[in-house]
Amino acid sequence: MPGVRVKLNALSIGVRFIQLKKGVYYVGVIFVRKGNLYLISKLFLKEVPLVKVKQISIFLENKSGRLANVTKVLGDNGVNIRALSIADTTDFGILRLIVSDPEKAWNVLKTEGFTVSSTEVIAVQIPDQPGGLASVLASLESLGVNIEYMYAFVGKSNEEAVVVFRVESIDQAIPILQKGGVRLLKGEEVYNF
Repeated sequence: MPGVRVKLNALSIGVRFIQLKKGVYYVGVIFVRKGNLYLISKLFLKEVPLVKVKQISIFLENKSGRLANVTKVLGDNGVNIRALSIADTTDFGILRLIVSDPEKAWNVLKTEGFTVSSTEVIAVQIPDQPGGLASVLASLESLGVNIEYMYAFVGKSNEEAVVVFRVESIDQAIPILQKGGVRLLKGEEVYNF
């Protein structure tokens, strides 16, 4: 997974997300000197929660009934829509969904002939007050993390708004937001919202 690398003379230090066991990621520090990889000490490993959320994207022709077909297929298969966004042009649109069961949604939509893809995004809890979103965006901007798109979540969580972000470098954005005290929701929290 991508990380951050800093070069100090002949010593290069890299921070990486490392998966040591299924579903559990760690932040690790890797030391490299003149092409040789040094072992990572357990002292440098810290478990990080898996906060990436799977988003389903569906390519739709801009025709009457196509959106209704997607929602019917999902409803008939017991998949609940948690958040959505539509970006369209005169000929086509991209429907982005956060659903209760992303794998099932992907499979049933693919079976029904839709063009479907899966993307990792982050769901962020922000204070539902003036300036709440601005503080989160400032954290990302301060380190140059580009936001590709974002959209609001349906409903609230503990009197806070939930916003879905697709960023250029998700592995860079996660620790920045966590360090800034921003609460990122885990996939299971979002799917069962």
